[in-house]
Amino acid sequence: MTVIALHAYQILADSSEASSEVDPTLVTPGPVGFTVFILLVFVVVGLGWDLTRRLRRNRYREEISERLDAEEHTDSSAP
Repeated sequence: MTVIALHAYQILADSSEASSEVDPTLVTPGPVGFTVFILLVFVVVGLGWDLTRRLRRNRYREEISERLDAEEHTDSSAP
């Protein structure tokens, strides 16, 4: 290791010891953080549900369109 890297490591080690005096209850998310997290979970699940519904609807529309085109093609080619 270079001297600069060792010096940087020493500074980081010294600063990490000083930060251990922080009260853990002041840095936890608490009830507000939990509520926001749960809301985000519901939003993501809702968006996934909506995306699945839209993709399924488009797939069914495409299948019906192909069937109608096939019927139209067979009807127009019949004498």
